[in-house]
Amino acid sequence: SYNKIKEISTGYVFFINLLNLSHNNISSFLNLYTSFLTLDLSFNNLTSISLLSIHNLLLNNNNLEIIFCNINDQNNLLKEIKEDDFSKFFYLIELDLSINNLSKIDSNAFRDLKSLKYLNLSFNKLRFLEKNITKPLISLKTFELSHNQIKYLEDESFFSLNYLFSLYLNHNIFNQINNITFAGLRSIKDITISKEIFLTIPSFNEALVQ
Repeated sequence: SYNKIKEISTGYVFFINLLNLSHNNISSFLNLYTSFLTLDLSFNNLTSISLLSIHNLLLNNNNLEIIFCNINDQNNLLKEIKEDDFSKFFYLIELDLSINNLSKIDSNAFRDLKSLKYLNLSFNKLRFLEKNITKPLISLKTFELSHNQIKYLEDESFFSLNYLFSLYLNHNIFNQINNITFAGLRSIKDITISKEIFLTIPSFNEALVQ
């Protein structure tokens, strides 16, 4: 930390216990091979980051627009998004957390992500989605929730997502979805749901125009 590093590569090192790169001038971090226990990239000029596997990640005081954390690894420990994990990421545009073991998201986890346009939570273990989670996501255009274990969605779960174009809910384990679930989706163009679930939704077209 406290250097003038602009670029960094971990090469073919497969595991690093602790790497502190805080207080530098790094603008992007691309990692294809290394698993980290703790990685500190706070106080840089980051606009994008791509990770293979991470336990503790520190990213405060950056200018992040894109976070890609796609971990196809049964030993991955990313199971929960806590309240402050994405705090102060005011300029974040894309967040990809697909192919993890996420089973819990704090209701305030996305409170500062008002600029977010793309959110991918597919291929996780989510069972329930609180509607308060989506309230701050006022700029969201694409929301991917497919391939989870969601059984139930609350009424007006996506009510604040006025600019949402695409919503992917296929390959979950819904019993039935109430038509009021989709109320408020004024800009929606595409909702993908497994065929057998689609048939249980009453007045589907009416729900889209509410």
